[in-house]
Amino acid sequence: MSDAVARPSQFSVRKRFTRIECEEPNYEGLWASVRTNLTHDERAEFVERLAAIAVDGKDHFTRMLNTFTDAQAAQVEAENMIIAAADLEDETERETAKADAQAARTAANDAVWNAQQELLTANSPEVISNREQHWMLVAPYIKAWNICDEDETDVPAPCESGLDALPHVDQVITTWLTSEVERGYRGGKGVRTSSSGSASTPVPTNEPSN
Repeated sequence: MSDAVARPSQFSVRKRFTRIECEEPNYEGLWASVRTNLTHDERAEFVERLAAIAVDGKDHFTRMLNTFTDAQAAQVEAENMIIAAADLEDETERETAKADAQAARTAANDAVWNAQQELLTANSPEVISNREQHWMLVAPYIKAWNICDEDETDVPAPCESGLDALPHVDQVITTWLTSEVERGYRGGKGVRTSSSGSASTPVPTNEPSN
């Protein structure tokens, strides 16, 4: 028996993509071709990086919340300064104290408003960076989709467009895609197998590893 017959040929896991329909309410018709066969190491790295990004994002939100709370405290302090200034007997001291207190109140009011806007919009540079990190972690695993822009022009798949695709999705879509990549769409749902195949089940698409 020759070596060619006795020894099996070399084998490596090939990337497999599966077309998955979004089941989120109000997102009917949305689909994406998602990498569904991450190796153990790939999935472990994905989950670890995703957890780190989530913790980092929570830290940024906590800092924004603390900034808002501190600004509110400064607002209260400024109001107390105004009350205290009114009780001063010396007119010069009273006017000076009132001016200082009013300046402190103006600064505190501005700080409260700015902090409130950060919390409402979540668009601080840190949060934007966190959102981009999350998207860039998921994007390479999305080979195709049917997202279009407001002009009904197809948006290139995330694996090609990267951050350019981010403005065209929302948090629901990002969370859905993240979930599908993380679990590899396993457990029989959405993946054709010899025991559970059906005419309505998407057929995986094999692609050579890069």
